[in-house]
Amino acid sequence: MTLVETGTRALLGAVFGSTAEGETSYASPFLQLLTPDMLVQWDEGLDDNVFLAAVNETGAQFLERSAPTARTPVLTRLADGSYLSAIGTVKVRAIDAQITVTCADGTIFTGATAWPPP
Repeated sequence: MTLVETGTRALLGAVFGSTAEGETSYASPFLQLLTPDMLVQWDEGLDDNVFLAAVNETGAQFLERSAPTARTPVLTRLADGSYLSAIGTVKVRAIDAQITVTCADGTIFTGATAWPPP
C-alpha cells in the first residue's frame, strides 16, 4: 500500500506485507504522515470506525468511495441533495453520486460514491 501526493506523484510512504493483514493495519503507519492541509482519498474498505477516527484526529480531510452496500443514517438533509451523517463516531457529509468511466477501448465502468465534508 502506498501514500502518494497526487500533483507531484511523490511517494510519501509505502507499506508491504502479507495479504493476511487487513487494509487498515497497512494504512495505519501513514497516519503519522498526515497533516491538516491534506485531502486523503481512498477506495472502500478503509471505513473502519477506529481508522476513520484516527484520520480525523490528524486534521486531514478525507474523500472515500463507500461500498455500494454501505448505508449511513441521514441526520440532516442539505439543500444540494447531500446529507450530514456519521460513520461510527466520525461526522461526515455524504453525497450519493454515480461515476461513469469510459476507457480508451470503449469499456464502461459505473459505480456509486460518497464523501465526507470539507
